[in-house]
Amino acid sequence: VLAASSAGDDIRAANRRSGGSAKLVSSSLTGVSSEGLELSASVSVNRNAFGLGAPTVEDVGPVAVPWTRLFGGGADDDDQAASGIADWSPATARSRLVRAACALECGAEAARLATVDPPSPNLWLNNVPASRATRSYFYELTAQALCDVLLPGGSSAPASRRQPATQRVSLFVKPPELDDELDTYRVGTLLELARSIALTVVRERGLRVRVCVQAPAGTGTFAGLPLSLNGVRRLLEAMDWGAGSDELFAEKYIRFGAVGADDVDDLDDVFLILAPQSTVGCSVVDPLREMADKAEGRTIALLNPKLKDVQSSQGVMSVRGRGDRLAFASSFEEIFRFQTVVPTGRTFFPILGAVVKPTRADPYILYRRSEAYRPQADEASSSSSEWVPVPDPRTGAPSPWPNSAAKAKAVTGGSLKETYDPVAAFAKAPDTKAILNALSAVGAPTE
Repeated sequence: VLAASSAGDDIRAANRRSGGSAKLVSSSLTGVSSEGLELSASVSVNRNAFGLGAPTVEDVGPVAVPWTRLFGGGADDDDQAASGIADWSPATARSRLVRAACALECGAEAARLATVDPPSPNLWLNNVPASRATRSYFYELTAQALCDVLLPGGSSAPASRRQPATQRVSLFVKPPELDDELDTYRVGTLLELARSIALTVVRERGLRVRVCVQAPAGTGTFAGLPLSLNGVRRLLEAMDWGAGSDELFAEKYIRFGAVGADDVDDLDDVFLILAPQSTVGCSVVDPLREMADKAEGRTIALLNPKLKDVQSSQGVMSVRGRGDRLAFASSFEEIFRFQTVVPTGRTFFPILGAVVKPTRADPYILYRRSEAYRPQADEASSSSSEWVPVPDPRTGAPSPWPNSAAKAKAVTGGSLKETYDPVAAFAKAPDTKAILNALSAVGAPTE
């Protein structure tokens, strides 16, 4: 409200004269229109000389919060703005309200308004490797998120149906077995994910995909490759790509390459780059920038990128040029995210929840993970059909099962389930502090 409304402008103007005597006490939504939001607000003002005495609370309203102040642009897209037609359908209205709640930092309200489907129940991501159904769930979500931003046809389509401009996007999917900083990392999952994305893009959009893995960088004894990518290029070329893959390779719908301008030609439509990351003594940004410049007009998608500088000697990734490297990294728009949430200082267990951004248009939604079970009861008791929350072991409560084998049996038997419930929504990817604060606000243990 302070950042995006006329009331905030008045409060800031008053405080410049009086040194902070005006404060926003509360606000409530009173109306929604094609122009923006309408609020009523209460402001605490101290009108006494030198700030002495008690302040008074005054009601202010109506307070206008235009869409342009919230989103940095009009409420309608370019076509609608040009034609003067406003799309005010229920789905669009809800989407705008979610974006408005995120912009006003009302995360809990935004989560309640969002219509995004929560993560599938019974993922059980603490199992590594996860079940085939769980892995397929992630593969489909990630591939669909990329397909949603692509136009069909590629280089073989008429000019009017090709991509309107260069698209630089990133996809961040980090269940425990795709986090290369943990000992749960599984390269087979990365390979399966890359295969699923490439084949989906080819079949649903008719585009040619080049799957790229960075090559060893540096010279002499300093030449090297991130451990998580060691051998990935060779495995990609040797793995089974399914029925009909021979024709796809023969017609060059799927090809492989490294990160750099040398692996870009006019035939490629989409470049899928697997986990690009800098290493000690060598930055991946320079070859990636050269590749992006040569691939002008096409889509470059980074899967689980880590483009931050790595401390090195001999002036490599030093202060000089860091601003340009950060600007290049931020030029990639994140269109998908699935990130598990764990207590501070832990590795991958227990999983408290997840941060999910399923498509480009959706906000980042924080979900709280919970478990429920059906207690063992007599046949005459009707309570066996009721789901009871599983007590959190960190609170000292005893477990309903004597050991992990009994709990696993309850999962397979259908008497134990896992669910994800929305807690908060954010306009930008939340940091650890914001995530844990939102979980604490709903009573979830975070230690």
